Amino acid sequence: MGLQYGDVVSSCTYNHLNSGVPHISSYFIGAKIAAFDPTLSVREAAYLFRQVTPKVIFTGTESVKLIENVIQEVGANTKIVVFGATDKHVPFSDLISPKPNETSFKPVEVQHLKDIALILFSSGTTGLPKGVCFSHRAMLHSVAAIKERDYRGVILYSSDSPFWNVFSNYLHRSIFNKCVRLVSPAFDYNNPWSIFTYNVNYVMLDLTRMLTLCHTPKPKDIDLSSLGTLVVSGTTISEDQMAKARETFPGVHVSQSYGLSEVFCGVAYFDPTKPKHVQLAIKKTGSCGLPRRGICLKVVDPDTEKVLGPNQNGEIRLKTSRQLSGYHNIDSSGVWDSDGWLRTGDYGYYDQDYCIYVIDRIKEM
Repeated sequence: MGLQYGDVVSSCTYNHLNSGVPHISSYFIGAKIAAFDPTLSVREAAYLFRQVTPKVIFTGTESVKLIENVIQEVGANTKIVVFGATDKHVPFSDLISPKPNETSFKPVEVQHLKDIALILFSSGTTGLPKGVCFSHRAMLHSVAAIKERDYRGVILYSSDSPFWNVFSNYLHRSIFNKCVRLVSPAFDYNNPWSIFTYNVNYVMLDLTRMLTLCHTPKPKDIDLSSLGTLVVSGTTISEDQMAKARETFPGVHVSQSYGLSEVFCGVAYFDPTKPKHVQLAIKKTGSCGLPRRGICLKVVDPDTEKVLGPNQNGEIRLKTSRQLSGYHNIDSSGVWDSDGWLRTGDYGYYDQDYCIYVIDRIKEM
Protein backbone atom coordinates (compact mmCIF):
# COMPACT_ATOMS: atom_id res chain seq x y z
CA MET A 1 0.00 0.00 0.00
CA GLY A 2 3.04 2.26 0.19
CA LEU A 3 2.27 3.48 3.70
CA GLN A 4 4.96 5.20 5.74
CA TYR A 5 5.37 6.01 9.42
CA GLY A 6 3.06 8.92 10.29
CA ASP A 7 0.74 8.56 7.27
CA VAL A 8 -3.00 8.80 7.93
CA VAL A 9 -5.16 5.72 7.36
CA SER A 10 -8.94 6.03 7.49
CA SER A 11 -12.04 3.88 7.50
CA CYS A 12 -15.68 4.53 6.71
CA THR A 13 -17.78 1.54 7.60
CA TYR A 14 -20.31 0.13 10.02
CA ASN A 15 -19.41 -2.49 12.60
CA HIS A 16 -18.39 -5.89 11.24
CA LEU A 17 -15.77 -8.51 12.03
CA ASN A 18 -13.02 -6.70 10.12
CA SER A 19 -13.88 -3.09 11.00
CA GLY A 20 -11.16 -2.99 13.65
CA VAL A 21 -8.40 -4.25 11.34
CA PRO A 22 -7.39 -0.78 10.01
CA HIS A 23 -7.04 0.46 13.60
CA ILE A 24 -4.81 -2.38 14.78
CA SER A 25 -2.78 -2.46 11.55
CA SER A 26 -2.16 1.29 11.73
CA TYR A 27 -0.79 0.95 15.25
CA PHE A 28 1.53 -1.82 14.03
CA ILE A 29 3.08 0.29 11.25
CA GLY A 30 3.16 3.65 13.04
CA ALA A 31 0.39 5.23 10.96
CA LYS A 32 -2.38 7.45 12.34
CA ILE A 33 -5.94 6.13 12.17
CA ALA A 34 -8.89 8.48 11.61
CA ALA A 35 -12.37 7.13 10.88
CA PHE A 36 -15.45 8.59 9.17
CA ASP A 37 -19.08 7.67 9.72
CA PRO A 38 -21.12 6.18 6.84
CA THR A 39 -24.08 8.43 7.70
CA LEU A 40 -22.16 11.64 6.96
CA SER A 41 -23.14 13.74 3.97
CA VAL A 42 -20.58 14.46 1.24
CA ARG A 43 -20.21 17.99 2.57
CA GLU A 44 -19.65 16.83 6.17
CA ALA A 45 -17.23 14.07 5.19
CA ALA A 46 -15.29 16.39 2.86
CA TYR A 47 -14.85 18.90 5.69
CA LEU A 48 -13.30 16.20 7.88
CA PHE A 49 -11.38 14.65 4.98
CA ARG A 50 -9.56 17.93 4.31
CA GLN A 51 -8.35 17.98 7.89
CA VAL A 52 -6.56 14.62 7.76
CA THR A 53 -6.14 13.75 4.02
CA PRO A 54 -5.74 9.98 4.42
CA LYS A 55 -3.42 8.09 2.12
CA VAL A 56 -5.68 5.00 2.24
CA ILE A 57 -9.30 4.61 3.29
CA PHE A 58 -11.10 1.33 4.05
CA THR A 59 -14.80 1.49 3.22
CA GLY A 60 -17.84 -0.72 3.41
CA THR A 61 -19.69 -1.30 0.16
CA GLU A 62 -22.40 1.06 1.40
CA SER A 63 -19.87 3.91 1.67
CA VAL A 64 -17.94 3.57 -1.60
CA LYS A 65 -19.97 6.18 -3.49
CA LEU A 66 -19.76 8.62 -0.58
CA ILE A 67 -15.97 8.33 -0.41
CA GLU A 68 -15.57 8.53 -4.19
CA ASN A 69 -17.55 11.79 -4.19
CA VAL A 70 -15.55 13.15 -1.27
CA ILE A 71 -12.21 12.36 -2.91
CA GLN A 72 -13.39 14.02 -6.12
CA GLU A 73 -14.58 17.13 -4.27
CA VAL A 74 -11.41 17.43 -2.20
CA GLY A 75 -9.09 16.58 -5.09
CA ALA A 76 -7.20 13.97 -3.09
CA ASN A 77 -5.23 10.97 -4.33
CA THR A 78 -6.49 8.60 -1.65
CA LYS A 79 -6.53 4.87 -2.36
CA ILE A 80 -9.80 3.06 -1.58
CA VAL A 81 -9.94 -0.44 -0.10
CA VAL A 82 -13.38 -2.05 -0.02
CA PHE A 83 -14.73 -4.50 2.56
CA GLY A 84 -16.55 -6.57 -0.05
CA ALA A 85 -16.66 -7.12 -3.81
CA THR A 86 -15.29 -4.39 -6.09
CA ASP A 87 -14.11 -4.16 -9.70
CA LYS A 88 -12.83 -0.61 -9.35
CA HIS A 89 -10.89 -0.49 -6.10
CA VAL A 90 -8.70 -2.74 -3.96
CA PRO A 91 -10.72 -5.54 -2.31
CA PHE A 92 -9.91 -6.08 1.36
CA SER A 93 -9.63 -9.82 0.65
CA ASP A 94 -6.49 -9.13 -1.42
CA LEU A 95 -4.78 -7.57 1.59
CA ILE A 96 -5.42 -10.51 3.89
CA SER A 97 -4.37 -13.21 1.44
CA PRO A 98 -1.11 -14.96 2.45
CA LYS A 99 2.05 -12.96 1.68
CA PRO A 100 5.70 -14.06 1.53
CA ASN A 101 7.57 -13.61 4.83
CA GLU A 102 4.43 -12.44 6.66
CA THR A 103 5.29 -14.65 9.63
CA SER A 104 8.45 -12.61 10.21
CA PHE A 105 6.60 -9.28 10.38
CA LYS A 106 7.27 -7.20 13.49
CA PRO A 107 5.41 -4.04 14.51
CA VAL A 108 7.46 -0.87 14.12
CA GLU A 109 8.99 0.68 17.20
CA VAL A 110 7.41 4.04 17.89
CA GLN A 111 9.90 6.82 17.28
CA HIS A 112 8.52 8.97 20.10
CA LEU A 113 5.66 8.43 22.53
CA LYS A 114 4.42 11.92 21.68
CA ASP A 115 3.77 10.84 18.08
CA ILE A 116 0.10 10.62 17.16
CA ALA A 117 -1.58 7.20 17.07
CA LEU A 118 -5.28 8.02 16.84
CA ILE A 119 -7.39 10.91 15.53
CA LEU A 120 -11.01 11.08 16.65
CA PHE A 121 -13.38 13.77 15.47
CA SER A 122 -15.16 15.85 18.08
CA SER A 123 -18.94 15.59 18.11
CA GLY A 124 -19.48 19.12 16.81
CA THR A 125 -22.41 19.74 19.17
CA THR A 126 -21.41 23.36 19.73
CA GLY A 127 -19.16 23.98 16.73
CA LEU A 128 -17.60 22.36 13.68
CA PRO A 129 -15.95 18.95 14.30
CA LYS A 130 -12.20 18.92 14.80
CA GLY A 131 -9.63 16.15 14.63
CA VAL A 132 -8.71 15.24 18.22
CA CYS A 133 -5.18 13.80 18.34
CA PHE A 134 -4.11 11.15 20.84
CA SER A 135 -0.48 10.15 21.24
CA HIS A 136 0.97 6.70 21.77
CA ARG A 137 1.63 7.80 25.36
CA ALA A 138 -2.08 8.52 25.85
CA MET A 139 -2.94 5.12 24.40
CA LEU A 140 -0.56 3.40 26.83
CA HIS A 141 -1.99 5.27 29.81
CA SER A 142 -5.52 4.34 28.73
CA VAL A 143 -4.69 0.70 29.47
CA ALA A 144 -4.73 1.47 33.22
CA ALA A 145 -8.26 2.87 32.93
CA ILE A 146 -9.36 -0.05 30.78
CA LYS A 147 -7.97 -2.55 33.29
CA GLU A 148 -9.58 -0.73 36.22
CA ARG A 149 -12.32 -3.34 36.04
CA ASP A 150 -11.93 -7.02 35.14
CA TYR A 151 -13.96 -7.62 31.97
CA ARG A 152 -12.72 -11.14 31.22
CA GLY A 153 -15.58 -13.21 29.85
CA VAL A 154 -17.95 -10.22 29.75
CA ILE A 155 -19.98 -9.73 26.56
CA LEU A 156 -20.10 -6.02 25.63
CA TYR A 157 -22.55 -4.37 23.26
CA SER A 158 -22.22 -1.09 21.40
CA SER A 159 -23.24 -0.50 17.79
CA ASP A 160 -21.16 2.66 17.31
CA SER A 161 -19.11 2.79 14.11
CA PRO A 162 -15.31 3.33 14.14
CA PHE A 163 -16.01 7.08 13.86
CA TRP A 164 -16.94 7.22 17.54
CA ASN A 165 -14.70 7.20 20.63
CA VAL A 166 -16.55 4.25 22.14
CA PHE A 167 -15.57 1.97 19.22
CA SER A 168 -11.84 2.41 19.88
CA ASN A 169 -12.49 2.15 23.61
CA TYR A 170 -14.28 -1.20 23.25
CA LEU A 171 -11.75 -2.47 20.72
CA HIS A 172 -8.91 -1.82 23.17
CA ARG A 173 -10.97 -3.26 26.02
CA SER A 174 -11.56 -6.53 24.17
CA ILE A 175 -7.82 -6.86 23.53
CA PHE A 176 -6.46 -5.94 26.96
CA ASN A 177 -9.28 -7.39 29.07
CA LYS A 178 -10.04 -10.46 26.96
CA CYS A 179 -13.74 -9.65 26.90
CA VAL A 180 -16.14 -10.30 24.02
CA ARG A 181 -17.62 -7.62 21.75
CA LEU A 182 -21.02 -8.25 20.22
CA VAL A 183 -20.46 -6.90 16.71
CA SER A 184 -23.60 -5.15 15.50
CA PRO A 185 -23.72 -3.04 12.31
CA ALA A 186 -26.26 -0.59 13.71
CA PHE A 187 -28.94 -0.18 16.35
CA ASP A 188 -32.25 -1.46 15.00
CA TYR A 189 -34.87 1.11 15.99
CA ASN A 190 -37.63 -1.10 14.56
CA ASN A 191 -36.56 -4.07 16.65
CA PRO A 192 -34.47 -2.62 19.49
CA TRP A 193 -34.80 -5.62 21.80
CA SER A 194 -32.92 -7.78 19.28
CA ILE A 195 -29.73 -6.80 21.15
CA PHE A 196 -30.79 -9.13 23.94
CA THR A 197 -31.23 -12.13 21.68
CA TYR A 198 -27.62 -12.69 22.77
CA ASN A 199 -26.55 -13.05 26.39
CA VAL A 200 -24.96 -9.63 26.68
CA ASN A 201 -23.69 -8.54 30.09
CA TYR A 202 -22.76 -4.90 29.51
CA VAL A 203 -24.56 -2.44 27.24
CA MET A 204 -23.72 1.17 26.47
CA LEU A 205 -26.38 3.28 24.73
CA ASP A 206 -27.03 6.91 24.01
CA LEU A 207 -30.17 8.50 25.43
CA THR A 208 -32.23 8.14 22.24
CA ARG A 209 -31.58 4.40 22.01
CA MET A 210 -32.24 3.86 25.69
CA LEU A 211 -35.58 5.70 25.47
CA THR A 212 -36.49 3.68 22.37
CA LEU A 213 -36.13 0.52 24.44
CA CYS A 214 -38.07 2.04 27.33
CA HIS A 215 -41.02 2.88 25.09
CA THR A 216 -41.04 -0.36 23.09
CA PRO A 217 -42.75 -3.33 24.77
CA LYS A 218 -40.29 -6.10 25.58
CA PRO A 219 -41.04 -9.31 23.66
CA LYS A 220 -41.93 -12.24 25.90
CA ASP A 221 -39.06 -14.35 24.59
CA ILE A 222 -36.37 -11.82 25.58
CA ASP A 223 -34.41 -12.93 28.64
CA LEU A 224 -32.49 -10.21 30.51
CA SER A 225 -31.05 -12.46 33.20
CA SER A 226 -27.50 -12.13 31.83
CA LEU A 227 -27.58 -8.32 31.69
CA GLY A 228 -25.72 -6.74 34.60
CA THR A 229 -24.95 -3.18 33.48
CA LEU A 230 -26.57 -0.60 31.22
CA VAL A 231 -24.73 2.71 30.83
CA VAL A 232 -26.26 5.78 29.22
CA SER A 233 -23.67 8.05 27.62
CA GLY A 234 -23.42 11.10 25.41
CA THR A 235 -25.71 13.44 27.33
CA THR A 236 -27.20 13.96 30.76
CA ILE A 237 -30.55 12.37 31.53
CA SER A 238 -33.37 13.53 33.76
CA GLU A 239 -34.47 11.80 36.96
CA ASP A 240 -37.72 10.76 35.26
CA GLN A 241 -35.79 9.20 32.37
CA MET A 242 -33.51 7.34 34.76
CA ALA A 243 -36.52 6.09 36.72
CA LYS A 244 -38.09 4.83 33.49
CA ALA A 245 -34.86 3.05 32.52
CA ARG A 246 -34.61 1.32 35.89
CA GLU A 247 -38.26 0.33 35.67
CA THR A 248 -37.62 -1.17 32.21
CA PHE A 249 -34.49 -3.01 33.39
CA PRO A 250 -35.22 -4.17 36.96
CA GLY A 251 -32.26 -5.63 38.80
CA VAL A 252 -29.79 -4.11 36.32
CA HIS A 253 -27.16 -1.53 37.29
CA VAL A 254 -28.41 1.43 35.22
CA SER A 255 -26.33 4.61 35.39
CA GLN A 256 -24.91 7.37 33.27
CA SER A 257 -21.28 8.11 32.47
CA TYR A 258 -19.31 11.22 31.56
CA GLY A 259 -16.84 11.53 28.75
CA LEU A 260 -15.73 13.89 26.03
CA SER A 261 -13.97 13.55 22.71
CA GLU A 262 -10.82 15.13 24.12
CA VAL A 263 -10.24 12.45 26.78
CA PHE A 264 -9.80 8.84 25.71
CA CYS A 265 -11.59 6.13 27.70
CA GLY A 266 -13.97 8.36 29.66
CA VAL A 267 -13.88 10.69 32.64
CA ALA A 268 -16.38 9.40 35.21
CA TYR A 269 -18.72 6.46 35.83
CA PHE A 270 -20.17 4.28 38.57
CA ASP A 271 -18.34 0.94 38.72
CA PRO A 272 -20.96 -1.83 39.12
CA THR A 273 -18.37 -4.09 40.79
CA LYS A 274 -17.88 -1.68 43.72
CA PRO A 275 -20.68 -1.62 46.34
CA LYS A 276 -20.04 2.04 47.21
CA HIS A 277 -20.43 3.04 43.55
CA VAL A 278 -23.65 1.04 43.21
CA GLN A 279 -25.12 2.69 46.31
CA LEU A 280 -24.17 6.16 45.09
CA ALA A 281 -25.60 5.49 41.62
CA ILE A 282 -28.97 4.60 43.15
CA LYS A 283 -28.92 7.52 45.58
CA LYS A 284 -27.60 10.17 43.19
CA THR A 285 -29.73 9.69 40.10
CA GLY A 286 -28.53 12.88 38.40
CA SER A 287 -24.83 12.12 38.75
CA CYS A 288 -22.69 10.66 35.98
CA GLY A 289 -20.29 8.99 38.38
CA LEU A 290 -17.00 9.27 40.21
CA PRO A 291 -13.76 10.23 38.43
CA ARG A 292 -12.02 7.32 36.74
CA ARG A 293 -8.47 6.31 37.57
CA GLY A 294 -5.96 8.85 36.29
CA ILE A 295 -8.41 11.78 36.26
CA CYS A 296 -7.78 14.98 38.22
CA LEU A 297 -10.75 17.34 38.22
CA LYS A 298 -11.59 20.83 39.41
CA VAL A 299 -14.50 23.24 38.90
CA VAL A 300 -13.73 26.86 38.06
CA ASP A 301 -15.76 30.04 37.76
CA PRO A 302 -15.23 30.73 34.02
CA ASP A 303 -15.45 34.50 34.55
CA THR A 304 -13.08 34.92 37.51
CA GLU A 305 -10.99 31.70 37.24
CA LYS A 306 -11.68 31.10 40.95
CA VAL A 307 -11.51 27.44 41.95
CA LEU A 308 -14.87 26.37 43.40
CA GLY A 309 -15.77 23.86 46.09
CA PRO A 310 -18.45 21.17 46.32
CA ASN A 311 -21.95 21.96 45.03
CA GLN A 312 -20.81 25.13 43.24
CA ASN A 313 -21.52 25.39 39.52
CA GLY A 314 -18.71 26.21 37.11
CA GLU A 315 -16.64 24.88 34.23
CA ILE A 316 -15.26 21.37 34.70
CA ARG A 317 -11.52 21.20 34.01
CA LEU A 318 -9.32 18.15 33.88
CA LYS A 319 -5.77 16.87 34.02
CA THR A 320 -5.05 13.38 32.76
CA SER A 321 -2.41 11.51 30.82
CA ARG A 322 -5.23 10.29 28.53
CA GLN A 323 -6.07 13.71 27.14
CA LEU A 324 -5.57 14.94 23.59
CA SER A 325 -2.23 16.29 22.40
CA GLY A 326 -4.08 18.97 20.42
CA TYR A 327 -6.32 19.34 17.40
CA HIS A 328 -5.05 18.18 14.02
CA ASN A 329 -3.71 21.12 12.00
CA ILE A 330 -5.77 23.58 14.08
CA ASP A 331 -4.59 26.09 16.69
CA SER A 332 -5.05 24.42 20.08
CA SER A 333 -3.67 27.16 22.32
CA GLY A 334 -7.03 27.81 23.97
CA VAL A 335 -7.63 24.20 24.96
CA TRP A 336 -5.77 24.51 28.28
CA ASP A 337 -5.87 27.23 30.93
CA SER A 338 -2.79 29.03 32.28
CA ASP A 339 -2.18 26.23 34.79
CA GLY A 340 -2.35 23.48 32.17
CA TRP A 341 -5.87 22.24 32.94
CA LEU A 342 -8.00 21.05 30.05
CA ARG A 343 -11.02 23.27 29.48
CA THR A 344 -13.91 20.87 28.90
CA GLY A 345 -16.52 23.49 28.04
CA ASP A 346 -18.90 21.57 30.31
CA TYR A 347 -20.82 23.33 33.07
CA GLY A 348 -21.36 21.35 36.24
CA TYR A 349 -20.25 20.58 39.78
CA TYR A 350 -19.19 17.82 42.17
CA ASP A 351 -20.78 17.08 45.54
CA GLN A 352 -19.38 16.17 48.97
CA ASP A 353 -18.97 12.55 47.84
CA TYR A 354 -17.05 13.65 44.71
CA CYS A 355 -19.86 12.55 42.43
CA ILE A 356 -19.89 14.60 39.23
CA TYR A 357 -22.90 16.36 37.74
CA VAL A 358 -22.87 17.82 34.23
CA ILE A 359 -25.53 20.47 33.67
CA ASP A 360 -24.89 21.96 30.24
CA ARG A 361 -22.36 22.98 27.61
CA ILE A 362 -21.01 26.50 28.02
CA LYS A 363 -18.85 26.85 24.93
CA GLU A 364 -17.12 25.18 22.02
CA MET A 365 -13.83 23.46 22.87
